[in-house]
Formats: sequence, C-alpha cells, structure tokens
Amino acid sequence: MRRAACSLALLALTLAGPARADDTHYHDYPIGGRAVGLGGAFVALASDPSGLYYNPAGIVDSRHHSVQISTNLYGLEVADTFFDALGQVGELQTVFADLNIIPSSAAFTGVIDADDDGKPTTSYALGSFVPSYRSLNLDSASESDIGPCRQLSYERSLLDRTFLFGAAAGHRLDDTWQFGTSAFLAYRSLRDREEVACFGDGSAFSSASTNLNLSAASLLLSFGIKAHLGHNLYLGGTITSPSIRLFDSGSIRVRRGGVDPDSGDSEFLLKELTDLTANTRYSTAIRVGLAWVIPGTATLAFDADFRAPTKYDLVELPPGETEIRDAITLTTHVERRAVLNMNLGGEYLLTKSLSVALGLFTNFSTAPNIPGAVGDTFKQDSLPDIDAFGGSLVLGFFGEYTLTRAGFTMSYGEGTDVVPSSQGLAALGQATDYLKVDYSQLFLYFFVSSTFRY
Repeated sequence: MRRAACSLALLALTLAGPARADDTHYHDYPIGGRAVGLGGAFVALASDPSGLYYNPAGIVDSRHHSVQISTNLYGLEVADTFFDALGQVGELQTVFADLNIIPSSAAFTGVIDADDDGKPTTSYALGSFVPSYRSLNLDSASESDIGPCRQLSYERSLLDRTFLFGAAAGHRLDDTWQFGTSAFLAYRSLRDREEVACFGDGSAFSSASTNLNLSAASLLLSFGIKAHLGHNLYLGGTITSPSIRLFDSGSIRVRRGGVDPDSGDSEFLLKELTDLTANTRYSTAIRVGLAWVIPGTATLAFDADFRAPTKYDLVELPPGETEIRDAITLTTHVERRAVLNMNLGGEYLLTKSLSVALGLFTNFSTAPNIPGAVGDTFKQDSLPDIDAFGGSLVLGFFGEYTLTRAGFTMSYGEGTDVVPSSQGLAALGQATDYLKVDYSQLFLYFFVSSTFRY
C-alpha cells in the first residue's frame, strides 16, 4: 500500500514539473468555423466570420450578414508519458489535466456596399477568439522518502487564457484583388499557484508557496490580401505587426515557513511584489496560403505560418530583489525562436446539405533546444521543447439560413523538458538537481460551430 501511495505521489510530482503556462507554442488547435475542418488552412479563403482572424481581405466574400459561434467542448488535455502512466497507476484522474469547455470564437460580418449583382464590395467584421486556453489542477499527499520529508503534500493550479477582440474591414478592388485591415486587442490572464508542505521526523515541518498573477493587453495590427488567380485558384496572405503594449499588471508572492524539531523555533519568510511590469509579446507574423475550390464539389487548401523570434519575462523583477528571484521555482523567462508551421485541409460535399472535411496541422515548439541527453542534470529549469502535430475531422450540415459543423480536433506532441528531481524540495528552497526528461502532450476536443445567415 505504501509503495502504491509513493508511486502515486511521485507520478503527481512528475506531472507537476511540466505544469506551466505555455509560452512555447502559438496555438494548440485551429479556431473558427470552416477553418477547423481545413486544419486551419483558411488564409486564402477567409470567407466566413472567422476570416476576421485569418485574413480580413476574405470577409468581403461573405454575401450575407452572418453570425458565427464556435465552441470546443470537453477538451481533454493529457500531459507527460500518458501510456506509461496508465501502466503504473490505474486511476485515470492522475493523468487527466482537465476537462474544458472553451467558447473558441464568436464573430459577425456585415455588408456595407454591394455591386449591381449583389456581390459585396465593402464589408466589416467584429469578433472575439480564444486561441489559447490552459488549465491544470494537481493535489497529492502521501508518505515519502524524499530528502527530509516523511510526508509530502503538493498542490499546483494553473489557469492561462488568451482572448482576442477584433474588428476588420475588407474591400474588393476588382474581380481579382481584395484587401483588408484588422486590429486586435490581445488580452492574457495568467494565474499560477504552487504550494508544498513537508512533514519530517518529530515535529519538523516546513512549507512554501508561490503565487504568480499577471494580466497583459496589447494591440495587434494586420493587413491582408486575397487574389482570384483563375481556374478556381485563390491566393491569400497576411502580415501582422509585433504587439504594441497597452496596459499590464503583475504580482508575485513567495512564502516559506518551518519549525526546527530540536529547538521548536519557527521561521517565516513572506515576500510580495506588486505593480510589476508583465509581458506577453507577439512577434511579427506572416501567413500565406493557396486554395483550390471546385464550386459545389470540393475545396483543397494549404497555409504556411511564419513567426519571428522574441523574448520577454512574464514579470519583470526589480534588480535588487535577489531573495525573491532565488526563491521562485516557476519559470518566468521566455525565449521564442523563429518558427514555421503548416496547415493542410480538404472538404468534400457528399450531398447538397452534407460535407466532410479533413485537416492536418503542425504546432512546432519555439523554445530553445535543450542540450545534452535524456537523464542529464542541470542547475536550473527550462521551458519544454515539444513539437506537435494535429488533425481534425469535421462534418458539415447546411441549411438555407444555417451552417453547422461538428467534429473532433486532436494534437499530439513529443519532446523533452527539464524538471526538478523533486519538485517539492525545490519549492522549499532545498538543493535539487534538474533532469532532462522525455515529455509528451495530448489534446483532444469535440468541436461545434454554427453560422447564421440573414
């Protein structure tokens, strides 16, 4: 029984190591309506309200006023070596990170002007999107033989959300060229809490907690083009500016306490910093795509998405705060390399009112490569380096005034991470090595989207 309890505690701590805000990927799943079925390959189409997100030049191809609401239901996130964990512990809740219900997008398009044939020449769009959502809750308590601890309790909670609120306008120059511009308010809210308690021999006791909170808002400006090249071939492209900081706030609190079993004396340390500068920076992004459309039959689309490098600290600590800097076990420094992701998708109309779509996409890591081999030791933590691949399968149901799509999206990634050999001891300020380990992630979502035209 004791061995099983220790195994459960060690598994929970292993999972807790990589439990962090994800500043190494730009997306875990495509968002929007039709775009999900195409694996996110939508920049050359962008012809429904989610075109506001992909390419503002495409919204002028929406012939009606349209409202679109897309939701990812029951999002399953599984971290670390999933199948190994199942082999060691039979309780699935030890490896399930969380079940999420994510309203991924809500957007509206309207027509300002149209030509004599009813084809829009100028359109606008408004919408909100959730390109990133992470949550995790871990809670373990058991007997332990780790360092001075005979009983160890560990808790970790993480809630990391990014919201985009935007507006766009698109214009048709002629039968070939369209262009559009958009502006997005990108708002990120991050709450990360870690708490550990160690019960030793006799009356020995120590505990520690770290709380990191940040809110950051920035402005993103985009310019897009779309061209009809003939023979049912379309070309699209967007360029998005680096983020412009609008407002931010951040705070961090570190608490440590303990009781000396020999003297009975207690020690307590509390350090809290508020009104810190908080960051989430987005670098220049360039996205290009091609789409081949056979009206009433099939669509095939491909996108390439390039992001320039950037780096930042989630919260900027004052230079003299060495005490709290040394006490923090949460990773706050972010370096993102340049990255190129790709999206590929196809949709086929089975009948006039039913379609099937299949999409593929990459989600490569932007984190620096971790040197050495698995099992090597380091003196500090690092962001995980995980390359992911994903896919989607979506059915479309078309009515006179509604378009409904439902299906699944999945993303799986493998790579390496650096985690403390004992997460609890690191939080308590005890010396501990950091190990390079294999690490994997799995995301699975059920997707529903409805577009209403009037």
